[in-house]
Amino acid sequence: MKRKIFLYAEGSFKRGLGNIYRTIALGKEILKNCSAEVYFITSSDMYILDIIRKEYMPIITFKDYNEFFNIIKINNPDILIIDQTNILVEIVKHIRPYVKKLVHIGNVSKANKFADVVINAIIGTNYKNKVRVDEFNTKYLEGPKYLSLRDEFYYKKGSYKYTGELNKILLSFGGTDQANLTTKVLSKLNRISSKKNICIIKGAGFKFDNELFKEVQKNKKHTIKIFKNISNMSDVMLKSDLIFTSPGTTLYEACILKVPVIAFYQTEEQNNMHKDYKFAFDFCEVKNLEKIIFDFYESYDSYLRYINKFHFGEGKKEIVKECSTYNENH
Repeated sequence: MKRKIFLYAEGSFKRGLGNIYRTIALGKEILKNCSAEVYFITSSDMYILDIIRKEYMPIITFKDYNEFFNIIKINNPDILIIDQTNILVEIVKHIRPYVKKLVHIGNVSKANKFADVVINAIIGTNYKNKVRVDEFNTKYLEGPKYLSLRDEFYYKKGSYKYTGELNKILLSFGGTDQANLTTKVLSKLNRISSKKNICIIKGAGFKFDNELFKEVQKNKKHTIKIFKNISNMSDVMLKSDLIFTSPGTTLYEACILKVPVIAFYQTEEQNNMHKDYKFAFDFCEVKNLEKIIFDFYESYDSYLRYINKFHFGEGKKEIVKECSTYNENH
């Protein structure tokens, strides 16, 4: 009999879409490695549902937490995986009796004491990898080793070829880019002295088309191409000499490929969460972007030594095992 596994995640303009893509990647990996029925449960907007549907994953939607609770109670999933920051204690306390195994991803709230497993790749880890069990017998997989990333990046791991010539720059600031960093970074790039080929990837929730268009119109020297919702992100990254992004999924995917990548914070929360990562900055404090670009790019060997110590995404098998197996005697 197939195991019934529910994946719960929410995306929005404010939250971004990183956890949606991460949860989809996890669901596909579970399906590939075990006999299971996997369902995505969410109350996210229609454009996010479309992203999930494109991956041929069945979706269950709800409007409020009473409906969410009833869905869990009626369906009795064997495993419920919740990818959400600051999960409320009241919610997991009520649903706990109706699932055989509860897995939390990216959470540091007191609700973790009700979980069997907590997978925290970044939040609360200081970028340190470790496995531990707390006083509530909750197992923790912690550190960037336990990032869940898309298959295409594992297949092409480390395949970037450094040329020493910085010509192609990629801007990709996540699914929503709530701080409109795409436009802000392009504005600074328009002032640098040398000509570049600039590729811009807009996410599904990008809302600043007018501002971006105006900045593109100001360009006098660069070749600029703009794309939206591409399906071959790893290929685009590998053709780039440098990537600008936000701390999140795109940053770590670039690190797996070994592409030079600089991150700018979207929010104060990102700032706090990623303060231990050397190449993530507050964009408002950047005075000379051109100097940062060339100093960073010319120090590629140092960059490689730095990112290699984190083992980004190398714990995938452990994640899949924890998210797809449970004690039959539970």
